[in-house]
Amino acid sequence: MSTSPDLSRCPWGEAPDDLRRYHDEEWGRPLRGDRAIFERLSLEGFQ
Repeated sequence: MSTSPDLSRCPWGEAPDDLRRYHDEEWGRPLRGDRAIFERLSLEGFQ
């Protein structure tokens, strides 16, 4: 894991902007609400 002054990131989190944003704002955060869970299940199913 690499460390910046305000945030720790795993190696893939140091990637270009899109992956970094996903790592910092979405990865590992719990989903709240039925709509969010349905959205995640749908997206995962289509991959």
